[in-house]
Amino acid sequence: MKNSIRRKFKKQRGAVIFESVLAICVLLFAFFALLQIYRWAMAELFCHYSIFYCTKGASLGYKTNIALRGARVAAIAISGGKVSTDRDEEDDAEDYMRSGDASGVSYPYWHPQNRRDPCLTIASTSLSDEKIECIALLENMPLIHEVLGRVFGITRNPSPRATGTAYNFSNIYLKE
Repeated sequence: MKNSIRRKFKKQRGAVIFESVLAICVLLFAFFALLQIYRWAMAELFCHYSIFYCTKGASLGYKTNIALRGARVAAIAISGGKVSTDRDEEDDAEDYMRSGDASGVSYPYWHPQNRRDPCLTIASTSLSDEKIECIALLENMPLIHEVLGRVFGITRNPSPRATGTAYNFSNIYLKE
């Protein structure tokens, strides 16, 4: 009886372990793929969030540089790690809104060193006397890992973007 049990187990030779490892690899691959999609979706969401502040500020009559500062502060979460000071981000955001680039607050995606580095661009333009358009673009957003991107056929890093249009209420209602 013992010999028949031994023969039965000798025929399997680790098939269960191999199948388990293969299943775990597939699950890990699916998990990291979903994490990649989540990061892209969050970057897209923060682009829309910053555009909300840019169009709101510009349509209410704030100077363009103040509206763009508000949009940049709203996009701090996707601006890379903080490189400027050891203070908390709330104080840095307040200083940046008051003094702009003179405050010393800086993030790596705001001022990239070369064209392959991630770059956060926020711009505001007047389409006419009645409409304002703001654009946020995060070029070369870093992926979790380039190899995972190649597996999915991603040859270049994604560039989340958002565009917002608003009425220029300051021109319509504040004319003298």
